[in-house]
Amino acid sequence: IFVPCSQVAHAILYPDPQQYKSWAQMQIAESVDFASESDFWFHVAFGLTTQTEHHLFPGIGHHCYDRIRLLTREVCAKHGVTHYDVSAGKAFGALWHRYVQGVPAPLA
Repeated sequence: IFVPCSQVAHAILYPDPQQYKSWAQMQIAESVDFASESDFWFHVAFGLTTQTEHHLFPGIGHHCYDRIRLLTREVCAKHGVTHYDVSAGKAFGALWHRYVQGVPAPLA
């Protein structure tokens, strides 16, 4: 379970690093949260449903990410930065597409 859950955030987006002005924008651009409202997926995925927050704040325990994700979304919206939070089905489907087809699947 750990491997696919961890790869959802690492293998389905490949942004161009040249188009981002800051380290934080790049972390958000290459991360995907999935099923972040689901307690079930939070526990099954060992807290890996909030990958954007994990990439931005790697030293903070995953039990704090639920509160932080609300702030992250607010700041992203304020600055016009796309923040991906997709369903578990869409995330695992995109991961499967990436591994089988060899190219990222659109998330939007």
